[in-house]
Amino acid sequence: MATSTAEWLDDQAGRLLTSQSASIDTSKLIVTFALAVSAGFLAAALQITRSGFAWTAVVAFGCSALLTLRVLRLARGLQIPDHGSVLADQTLQGDQAKLAALRRESFRAVTRNKPTVNEVRDTAWLQLMLSALAWGFAIAALVVAAV
Repeated sequence: MATSTAEWLDDQAGRLLTSQSASIDTSKLIVTFALAVSAGFLAAALQITRSGFAWTAVVAFGCSALLTLRVLRLARGLQIPDHGSVLADQTLQGDQAKLAALRRESFRAVTRNKPTVNEVRDTAWLQLMLSALAWGFAIAALVVAAV
């Protein structure tokens, strides 16, 4: 069954918006999980020692926690198409004009979301690196304390 260009464009806008939303949701999941694992290692290290490694892990954990909050705040900036304003626009005459305007609004939302998605992804990577640094220093503190 052949798909018309209009149907393909509608589906493509939906796929792009779904992909952007999934990317942000995945980033939120990863940063919160990484922060929780960091907290577990850090708690274990601080119960045993207060060495320089442990305090470095605390600093890395604090920065990681701030970046986690930034990811969660940025994720709220994902915009959805404003179909209501397009449908309420009285200057659009006919179904074809409204469908074209709805399609344009969907692609505008995708375009507006690109910087947000990229910033969330970059911040999530930085947070993950800081979480891994906190894990490393917490584990190093545990190893040094055990020796």
